[in-house]
This record gives sequence, structure tokens and C-alpha cells, in this order.
Amino acid sequence: MNDRTQTTDNAPIPGAQLTHLDLVRVQQHITAAQERGRYAGSSDPIEYLVEQQCVIDVDGALVPTLAGILAFAGDPERWLPGTSGIDLAQFSGPDPRSTTLSFFEQIRGPIFTVIERTVELLWARSEHDYRVDGVQRLEEHAYPRVVLRELTVNALCHRDWASLGSRIRIQMFPQAIEWFSPGSLPEGITIANMLDMQNSRNPILSAILFQAGYIEGFGLGMNTVYATLRETQSEPPYLDNSAHAFTVQVKAKPLRPSTTSVNIADHRLTTICTLLQQRGPLTAVDLAALLNVSRRTLLRDLTDLIAQGKVRSIGATRNLHYAHIAEGNSRHES
Repeated sequence: MNDRTQTTDNAPIPGAQLTHLDLVRVQQHITAAQERGRYAGSSDPIEYLVEQQCVIDVDGALVPTLAGILAFAGDPERWLPGTSGIDLAQFSGPDPRSTTLSFFEQIRGPIFTVIERTVELLWARSEHDYRVDGVQRLEEHAYPRVVLRELTVNALCHRDWASLGSRIRIQMFPQAIEWFSPGSLPEGITIANMLDMQNSRNPILSAILFQAGYIEGFGLGMNTVYATLRETQSEPPYLDNSAHAFTVQVKAKPLRPSTTSVNIADHRLTTICTLLQQRGPLTAVDLAALLNVSRRTLLRDLTDLIAQGKVRSIGATRNLHYAHIAEGNSRHES
């Protein structure tokens, strides 16, 4: 394919072979894209890969490109070590310190899996509440889910994949979430004009994500973020473009004016420890009922307490209990 335009995402990956791509996953992608009306090309997986520049001819052999590896390899990290995936960290304080790290996960796998897992974690680990308006129960969220999704997709789609050894990082704080993408904005795009200009650094990857329904063909991701935050009466995002990274920060919408979400969460963690000290091991169902919180919130709190060495789990999955760990004892004791 000597006539192709050279981009980072259609560059061949040394050592990778066609057999390293999951053709079943490719076929599922084609079928779903056709059903969405976003792809009208060949239904044959290999023909699709060639057509979309997910593989290219190198000395008579079909070699996967960066886009092909990211989307359809079972383990992109094997070919892009220290580069693919997202690292997500949550801190209990306003600054990224090891002493306030309450949660950390390395999210790996095909790009679709990375997107879904990241958005799921961001949603589950951010604050949610409800208020009663007359007879209606109205849900309120610190961050709109569509904003979490758009910024995660944007980070993966538009990052500089030539920055090998640099991975996207997301940091969650009590009052904000930050996305760090390796590389500055594409040539010709600035913070001032980014809502009006388009310059896709990774056109092959963008096409695949469009077919999968993750992005629109008009580059409306950031426009959607601004509009959604405005509609939910949240602050606009803070943007920073340096030579090494593009950063987006979104501040949490306060859910309870009488107190901050971090104080509420900290009080809940303290209450869990007190209950376990006083009553002994309890199930997640027991604790959720005692605290009057959702099971999702309760499990998130327990995960934090286990990471902090204050609580341990006991028993099998169907009879799982949680117990308090006395100060000075190992979190691994049984």
C-alpha cells in the first residue's frame, strides 16, 4: 500500500502477524457497524482489515498496524508495552500523594474494553445522590456519564501514539477528575479553536471508533462535553496544552450544599469500621442496610478500606463477610 497516507496509527507493528488479531472480534465489529449504518464495506474480516488499514502489506505479508493492534489484538500491551491502556488512580485528598491513594487500577485490553471499563469505574467511584421534588425522586450525579465517556474516548482517540512508553492517566480527587493524554494537541489545533477545527491525528483509529458508535463523524466530542456541563450547571472544563501532554480537568458538581462529598464519604468509612468493631463480621447486604446506601456505594467503600488495610474479607463468595482489622495487625490475617 505505497499510496497510503502515512500516519502513526497505520504504521506496521514490528513482530506482529495477522494471526495475532482476533478475527471473531473483527467479524463482530463489522456486523455491529453495519447494523448501526456506519459501515458498508466488505463483511469478510481480512478484507475489512486491509480496507481499513488495520493490516498492511509488508514484503508480501499482512502485518497489523497500530490501529489494528489496539482494536483487535487480545493483548495490545504485548506490542505496545507501557503505552496502551489507561492507568486510573483515586485519591482521598486534593493532591496526588501515595498517602492518599485509595484506589488504583491498570486498565488493559482492546480499546473498546478499555473504554467501557474506564467509564464503568469512573461512574461507580464518583458521587451520586438524589433529591425529592414533590412526589418525584430525582437522581443527581457529580459528573454526567456522557462527559466521562466523551473525555475517555477523546483521550484514547486523539493521543499521540508515537509517544511510546507513555500511557494515558486519569486521576480522581474528591472534587475533580483529570485526564492526561501523552502529546500536545495536533498541529493546527489550539485550546482556542478546538471546538471549531478538526485535525484527526489518528484517522484509522477514529474510523474504527466511529463504526463502533463511540464517536461521531463531525468531531463533536468536546462540544458535547461543554454543552452537557453547561446544561447540568457545572463548571466548564479546565484545559492545558503542553509540549508533553494535553490535560482536561472537570470539577465535580456539589450534590449536597451543607457538606462536601469527601466529608460524607470519610464519615461513611469511619462508620463502617465502627460497625464492624462493635458487631463483628457483617455481609455487604447487612452493611448497606445499616448505612442506608446502595450496594454499589458500599462495595466501593469496602474496596477502599481493604486497600487501606482497615478491613478484610472472610469466607467464600456466597457467604462473604467483612471484618475490621485492629491497628497493627496484618490485613492478610485470616
